[in-house]
Amino acid sequence: MAAEDLAAAHYQAQAELGRQAAIAGQELWQRIDPKAVLPTWRPLVAKAAAVLAAAQYAAAARAQPYVANLAQSMGVQPSPAAALDPAAFAGRAANGGDLASMLLMPAVQTVALLAGGADDRTALRAGLAALTRMMATETADAGRVATSVAMTADRQFVTYVRVVHSPACARCIILAGREYTWSTGFQRHPRCDCTMVPRVHRPGRGYDTPAPASPDELVARMSPEEQDRIFGKAGAKAIREGADIGQVVNARRGMTTAGGKSITTEGTTSRGHAGRLLGQLSKQAGDRYRRSQIPRLTPEQIYREAGDDRDEAIRLLQRFGYLDKGSTARRARAVAKVDQAAAAEREALRAEQARQADVERARRAIDEVRRKAEEARQAAEQAALRQAEERARREAAEQARRDAVPVGARPYHRSLDGLEDLARRVETQKVTETRRLGGASAQTELVTFADGSKAIRKAARVGLAESQDAAAEHAAQLIARKLGLKAPRVYRNDAGTIWMEYVQDGVTAEEGGLLQRLRDRFTRVPGSDRGKVLGLLDLLTNNVDRNAGNWMLDKAGDLIPIDHGMAYGEFIEQGMEPTLEWVHSDFAAHYKDPDTDKPKANPLTKADVAEVRRRLEELRPDFEHIGRGHWLDYSLRMLDLLGRYAKGSRDLIAGVR
Repeated sequence: MAAEDLAAAHYQAQAELGRQAAIAGQELWQRIDPKAVLPTWRPLVAKAAAVLAAAQYAAAARAQPYVANLAQSMGVQPSPAAALDPAAFAGRAANGGDLASMLLMPAVQTVALLAGGADDRTALRAGLAALTRMMATETADAGRVATSVAMTADRQFVTYVRVVHSPACARCIILAGREYTWSTGFQRHPRCDCTMVPRVHRPGRGYDTPAPASPDELVARMSPEEQDRIFGKAGAKAIREGADIGQVVNARRGMTTAGGKSITTEGTTSRGHAGRLLGQLSKQAGDRYRRSQIPRLTPEQIYREAGDDRDEAIRLLQRFGYLDKGSTARRARAVAKVDQAAAAEREALRAEQARQADVERARRAIDEVRRKAEEARQAAEQAALRQAEERARREAAEQARRDAVPVGARPYHRSLDGLEDLARRVETQKVTETRRLGGASAQTELVTFADGSKAIRKAARVGLAESQDAAAEHAAQLIARKLGLKAPRVYRNDAGTIWMEYVQDGVTAEEGGLLQRLRDRFTRVPGSDRGKVLGLLDLLTNNVDRNAGNWMLDKAGDLIPIDHGMAYGEFIEQGMEPTLEWVHSDFAAHYKDPDTDKPKANPLTKADVAEVRRRLEELRPDFEHIGRGHWLDYSLRMLDLLGRYAKGSRDLIAGVR
């Protein structure tokens, strides 16, 4: 990669670090109570300082690789005297102060504004602006200082140049492209966006990298409105008429009024350009150099005196050292260079548009091929599905004959602990009302008994393996409740039918997502402790159907998992190794990489894993009773797999019921 591309990429990366640090600070600031600014901010300062220190570390860590890459792009091998330690640049402010103390100041400023009568919004926004400025500036400073140290460590780098990124202030613009020795400190102001590019100079060959944009080139790229905003209308007008940018900007440093006229003392000594032009030099008491006794008018005063006389304005600009033939020639060269670059960019844009058009044509051709292939695949899939459905119907009929069981709970429940009331109503009460609720693998109904109580009845659809759906609902519910989740209890009284407790006040995530007042409440659930436990349940049971309609919250806000008919699956066989490939949800993402389906560090603790294993083993008699012992074995093997990646610091399940 060319040096200028490396510098641009480094700038973008460092700027992004500063932006992310500022965003993190903003998120913390939003937690402040305007009625208790300091009490609510103090506990958050440590977090803000930790975020900033991490950003400083990351910015500093990029410095030495960046300098090494620059050296290679310039044709020399990196040769640092020692390795840079990024930690040395993190955890303290640029002035050496404590980060936490510095980050407390925005809150102090906010309190002062509130005490002065400012409204909450104004005061908090002022404090936020100060905080984000600190986060971004301190991150950038750490990166710049680390780059300077990395350059110093490699003796091949003897100078660096200042690169100014638009938009920039006038003081930075006049320093654009300026070259400094390696030992010269980098001048910057808060939120300064400038960067340094170290350079290797080889006798007889000069520099291998092009010089960055000069002040004249930066100005030539600006619109008149941008020039007026940065330099002031009079200063911008003088620059457009050929005035030296540095003279115009520096003149403002010594501005004063004498005899009703706006003058400046900047540049009027014997060492300054204007001082040598004006003459009448004499040394006053306390002065280090002789200074011209002729007042130097500012550009604003010159335009007031010249009025509409352009020739007079140019004469005065020359007379007072703002305009010379050299600055005019430089400006012309800068404009020509900018115009040439713009023409090259337009040509590159046209070439890119032509290339994209070619790519689009190729993409459409590929899409057409894929479309036809997809149609063929779907046709073959439909044919295979029809064959599978016919085979499933035959197998289901055969299975029904083999699995004929007596009425009642005995084939499916070892006991009715906790199910007594539901079983009594199912076996003794008449169903007086039925309402269809849908269902993918089973026909789901809300039924009302003669006593007015309600329950959910699910019956496997014709053509599906009835016992599979019912057994999955039963088994998954057993594990869910062992994990401490409030899954509705399941009562099974024939091969393909189950009855579930009805959650009177439950709202599904699908329903809650449609209500503005509930949306945030449901959005937070996947990242909660209960959400993490639900992700564990789905992986232990290989539940492939955790959609927004398959979990709900009750009035108390408790998470309730429902609809587990797609858990385990008929393909779970004895001795089968666990896989994370088929379970996809925000809950399961706590345990697996969504892109690779590989396990990752998860929030379980080692104590959680041991406790879950103990609870699952308690269920073995129940699983053996329904003929699904191999399902429990699969769950335990999955737990072993997840246990190898358990990195949690706080128990989610151990000691919690």
